[in-house]
Amino acid sequence: MEGMRIEIPGGRSPEGEAIRNFRVQAGLTQKQLGEISGMSTGALGMIESGHYRPSVRAIRVISAALPLLLSEEQAVLALRAQPWNRRISITEAREGSLLNA
Repeated sequence: MEGMRIEIPGGRSPEGEAIRNFRVQAGLTQKQLGEISGMSTGALGMIESGHYRPSVRAIRVISAALPLLLSEEQAVLALRAQPWNRRISITEAREGSLLNA
């Protein structure tokens, strides 16, 4: 999966953080999610840690592997669509304020 290598001051990317939260809520390790999604554990780790910004395709692959509601997948995609310097929460994205902007 291709991604954009970036430096994130102060922590994870919003979409990486959301993916990690959904993975943990599903009770999966990165290895298990990798096996289900077909992505490498290394790629998942880089996305969750913020070293790579996931592509839309990667988000869709990860979403398909997790028991996400459509609204949750759309929330992660909304996070991906935001300019990198705009810090938002998954709650904002879930509530649709970004989807309607």
